[in-house]
Amino acid sequence: MPRAFLFLLLLHAAALHAEEAVQASTLTGTWSGRWTDSRKEYGGSGGAFTCEAHETEAETTKNCWLATFSLGKSRHFKIRLKAQNAPDDKTKDAVIFSGAEDLGGSQGIYIWHGKVTGALFTGDYQGPGEVGTFKLIRDSK
Repeated sequence: MPRAFLFLLLLHAAALHAEEAVQASTLTGTWSGRWTDSRKEYGGSGGAFTCEAHETEAETTKNCWLATFSLGKSRHFKIRLKAQNAPDDKTKDAVIFSGAEDLGGSQGIYIWHGKVTGALFTGDYQGPGEVGTFKLIRDSK
């Protein structure tokens, strides 16, 4: 078999895998937990954190969720998360995600990465002058 044909076949298989549909129920729902923050004024601590996520409907945003992260009742951040099935995970319901969002002049651009496995939603974020993590559990309501 010619190498060029084999290369094209592998490229096609990789493209199909990248566009594989992510199960909508994976991120959809309400989540709650805690976040951590590296800024000195937070002393490495964090606080209560919630998320409400739903899949976007447009075909151009396949495997994309809109997640509203909330710190208390007054601070809300809307982030678009692009998801794909975790290629190396042993479980069938694991999804990895990423996103970048400009949260405005006082906040700046934040980059998000993480993973959802069953009822656990974990991740990290990086923004101007800070790096943090979060760990959320799906609400059973």
